[in-house]
Amino acid sequence: MTIIENLVASSGLNEGNEGSSQLLHMQLGIVQAMPRPEGYKIYHEFAAKYLPALVEKYRASDDVFSVAALMLNNITFTPYFVRFINTPTAAGLAALQVKRILDGKDAFNPQTVSHTEIAELGQFLSTLLVLQGLDDIPADDRKKLFDQILQWVRTMPPVFAVETCERCLMMLENDAESRGMQRMVKASLEKGLKECGAPGCGRKVQGDGSAMLQCSKCKAAVYCGTAHQKQAWAAHKSLCFQATF
Repeated sequence: MTIIENLVASSGLNEGNEGSSQLLHMQLGIVQAMPRPEGYKIYHEFAAKYLPALVEKYRASDDVFSVAALMLNNITFTPYFVRFINTPTAAGLAALQVKRILDGKDAFNPQTVSHTEIAELGQFLSTLLVLQGLDDIPADDRKKLFDQILQWVRTMPPVFAVETCERCLMMLENDAESRGMQRMVKASLEKGLKECGAPGCGRKVQGDGSAMLQCSKCKAAVYCGTAHQKQAWAAHKSLCFQATF
């Protein structure tokens, strides 16, 4: 089996297979040990081909941090995920994850799961909050979650989980500073979908003011004209896959 096929199987995307967080961690470890360009290629290919099925799997589980959420967390940096998060299929993911954390507070906390799991959950939630915002999350739930995560931070030693939880706290505060940070991080994640992919360009419209050209295959890169699209192809082609959405 290829590494992609192993990721699919351990994520539970094969019929009759629920997946396994332990096996998925093992497969992700293999990818993370690869040279970065090879690992990035695998993450991008998986995202392009399996995001709709993975989100369907995520919605079907009631776990606070399911095997599908674990896999999603590892592809949130890809332009495929950033584009997909704005489709109707992905609507309400941040609100759903908040509800699951609140509902599962007795089973999922620093006393019952590892700090690694807390860190992964914090990464996933903070990215969802950056990309989808707080509008779909009731104010009462935001307050409850803020208090819950703050309690987690106070009970943990200075590990990476504290850092990812503090990212969530900053998003949930929703003050002027946190909103500014949210806009900055979101702009960084969306950059490849809005700015010309040619090195050193950065345009957001074509020279005549018309909309950017979108890569017809992956729909995850844009260009200010055919000349820059051709110029960028050598770097883009290894991460360009036919998207299923």
